[in-house]
Amino acid sequence: MLLLLVEDDELLGKSLQQGFSEQGIDCVWAKSGREALQSSQQSAIEVVVLDLMLPDMSGLEVMAKLRQQQAGLPILLLTALGSVEERVRGLNQGADDYLVKPFAFAELLARLHAVVRRAAPANSKANELRAGPLILDIATRRARREGIDIELTTTEYKLLEFLMRHSDQTVTRRM
Repeated sequence: MLLLLVEDDELLGKSLQQGFSEQGIDCVWAKSGREALQSSQQSAIEVVVLDLMLPDMSGLEVMAKLRQQQAGLPILLLTALGSVEERVRGLNQGADDYLVKPFAFAELLARLHAVVRRAAPANSKANELRAGPLILDIATRRARREGIDIELTTTEYKLLEFLMRHSDQTVTRRM
């Protein structure tokens, strides 16, 4: 999974990027709204964790522009703005979920996986990717072909998952 983290706080951004990496989630970190929009056009982003208070534009503006680029992109707002009115506004303007700082990283991960599951096409199993006879089980991180398990290293798994998620497009080196 390729995640776009939009967070201007240096310490929190580094910490989240490392945490995602340790969980096997590839993370592109943008420190401003403009940088986030550029990153979303250059990479095949699959989910976004977005702060609302950014130095150059509001997170709601970034979210609206991301939605114009990719309507079904799962977006989780992660922000210090935690009043009921702010949460309702964020959700009503298009966020798939909203988490208030401070937060537990385990909860962020659980919510992240939930928004990705909900965004999966309704006609496919959310925890499986298929390409011909090859099945990749996302929940167990196992590959099977015609009922036979295929052992994969972490790097092989991440590469296979990425290629299977983008099987309908040309995958560039940058992606």
